[in-house]
Amino acid sequence: MDVLPAGWVKTCLGDVCHFINGRAFKVTEWSDSGLPIIRIQNLNNAQAKYNYFLGPVDERHRVSSGDLLFAWSGTPGTSFGAHVWRGENAVLNQHIFKVIIDETVVMPEFMELVIKHNLSSIIDKAQGGVGLRHITRKDLESIEIAFPCIKIQKRILERLKNVQARINATRAELDPCIAQTHQYKTVTLGSIYSRGIANAPAPLSEVVTDIRYGTSKKSYPNSKGTPVLRIPNIVDGEISTKELKYTELDDAALKKLSLQAGDILIVRSNGSVDLVGRTAVVSQAHIDMVYAGYLIRIRPDLTKVSPPYLNCMLQSPQVREQIESAARSTSGVNNINATELMNLLIPCPPITDQEAAVGEFLKADKKASSLRAELNKVLELLPNLESEVMNKIFSGDFVLDDSDAADITHLSNAVSGSKLRLAEKLRDMRSNKEVGAGPTKTNKPTAGKSIDQESAATNSYLVLKLKELGGQAKAKDLWMTSGMDIEDFYKLLRADILVETIVVGREKDILEINDEA
Repeated sequence: MDVLPAGWVKTCLGDVCHFINGRAFKVTEWSDSGLPIIRIQNLNNAQAKYNYFLGPVDERHRVSSGDLLFAWSGTPGTSFGAHVWRGENAVLNQHIFKVIIDETVVMPEFMELVIKHNLSSIIDKAQGGVGLRHITRKDLESIEIAFPCIKIQKRILERLKNVQARINATRAELDPCIAQTHQYKTVTLGSIYSRGIANAPAPLSEVVTDIRYGTSKKSYPNSKGTPVLRIPNIVDGEISTKELKYTELDDAALKKLSLQAGDILIVRSNGSVDLVGRTAVVSQAHIDMVYAGYLIRIRPDLTKVSPPYLNCMLQSPQVREQIESAARSTSGVNNINATELMNLLIPCPPITDQEAAVGEFLKADKKASSLRAELNKVLELLPNLESEVMNKIFSGDFVLDDSDAADITHLSNAVSGSKLRLAEKLRDMRSNKEVGAGPTKTNKPTAGKSIDQESAATNSYLVLKLKELGGQAKAKDLWMTSGMDIEDFYKLLRADILVETIVVGREKDILEINDEA
C-alpha cells in the first residue's frame, strides 16, 4: 500500500496475529466419528468429504465457528488463502494455520479481507517449485498490512455484505440464462426430429453403408505415422486436431480405417454416459486420418441422408434417450456397440427437407451461441467487480472515514499492545493442553515438584516449566522441557520477558522466575 488511507494504521501481520500450525494426523488416526479434520480441500470445496479424529485434542488445534484459518502450503492460486470457519467444532490438519488475532484492534472477518488483499505478496514470499509451494511463519509474520479502527471495519463489512449479496444475485440470475441457451439447441433438435418423424423413421442400419470400430494399436505423440483421432478430439460436435497422436499401420489396415469426408465418428465408451454417443462429422481436413478403438465410424448413404442432418439427429433428445438407455452400466464404464447403434431410429425426410432442417438448426445455434457469449461476458465481469471493491476498501474509498485524531491515536496505542494480549491468549491455551474428544489433560509438574491449581491457571506456561526445572535454567533446557515449536517458544519467552515474569539472570545464558512479578 503506497499511500496509507486517513485513519488507518500500518503494521506487520506478526504484530497483531499469531499463527498456529495444524496437527500432522496419521492415516491410522482417522476415524468414522469424532471431530472432523479440516484439510485444505475442505476449505476450498464445501462438498469435500471429511476424515474424523476420536481422541484428545490440543486446544491449539481445536477450531470453532468464527476462527480464522490460513492455508499456507500447496498450489498458489488454488490452495493458498484465508477462510473464516463457519462449520461445527473441528480439529486442524497440518499446512493450515489457525490465526490467533488481537480482536481489540481487528475483527477476524476483516483480517480475512486483509490477508486476501495481500495474498499476492504472500505468494511472492512462498518457497518451493512451480507447483507446490509454502510460506514460513516468519515470512508470513513480516507481511506489511494496514487496517482502520473497529468502527470503520464494521461499516466496511456491512456495506461489503450488501454489495456481495447483489453480486451473488446477479450470478444466480445469469447461470440459468446461460443454461437455457444450451437448452435452446436441444429444443430445436427435438422439434426437427418430431417433424421429421412424420415420415416413417428408419433404423440407422438402413441409411449407412458401413460401420466400423477403430484401431486398438497404441499411438504416440511423435508425429511418426498416421494421425489417430481419439475421444479428446471429439469436441462440441466437431473434430479438434489438438494433441494428436500417431501410429503406424499396414496398407490393409489403412484401407479399412482411413476416414473420408462425410464420415461420422461416434464415441462408443466412456465413464460418463453423457459422452457416450457424442459425434463429429469428418471434413476434408481430416481425410486419410484414422481413429482409435473407443470410437465407431459410420459412413452415411448419401442417397438417403446428408451427413450434417444425420449428425444433428444423433444429438437430438429423442436419439440421446435411445443411446443412454442402451449405454448405461453399473460397472462404471458405459458402452454402446455397433448393433445397438444400428437399431437407433432416425427420421428420414427428403434430402431437401434435411438440408432445410440443418439450416434451421445452424441459425438457432448461432443465435444461442451469440447470446451465451454475451451472458458469459457479463459473468466474467463479476470477479473483476469483486477485485475492484477490494481495491476501494484498501484505498480508503469504500466508506466515508469519519474517524478523528483520538480514534487514530487509540488504534495506534492498541496495536502497540497487541503482542502482550496475544501472549495472554496463548497462555490460556497452554493452561488447558488437551481437550475435546478424549480426556482433558493438564500440565503435570516434574516428579517431586508441586504446582497448585491456582498457579497452573494464572502463571505462564513457561513459568510453570521453569519451576519444574528449579526456578532457573538455560534457554535451551527450558525449550526442550516445554515440548514447543522453536518459533512458538521464543515468541512466548519474549512476551514473558516483556512483562517480567521471566528475567535474564546474572549469568546471561540463565533464565530465572521473577518472584516479584
